[in-house]
Amino acid sequence: MKSRACKILFAVLVIVGVAPSNASADGLPVPVDVTFGEGVISADGSDRFVTIATGDKTTTMKISTEDGEVEDYQVADGWFTVPAIAVDGTASGISADGTTLALINPRRAFPRESTDFLVFQ
Repeated sequence: MKSRACKILFAVLVIVGVAPSNASADGLPVPVDVTFGEGVISADGSDRFVTIATGDKTTTMKISTEDGEVEDYQVADGWFTVPAIAVDGTASGISADGTTLALINPRRAFPRESTDFLVFQ
């Protein structure tokens, strides 16, 4: 029995020894990285952040959840969206304290070489 355990341990050590020492990633760990348009709610629930593609630009809006009024907006070059963090399209991208919103440039091909972000503070 001791001999079998040694052989298993040796096999594990060999496998671990030949495994790559670092890994690379292709962006988010979900098959899609865009949400379904509902945006993301702020940590305190008072605002919703959404994006709208306008040609080669993105309009990001801060909308009151109380009355639906657009409180603020910004236009940026490029195509960005609220990132999906799960297969069901669950959105995220807002910091826990609500002071930072990170948008992602959606992948157009797989795998992608880099991921572009647009960060609002």
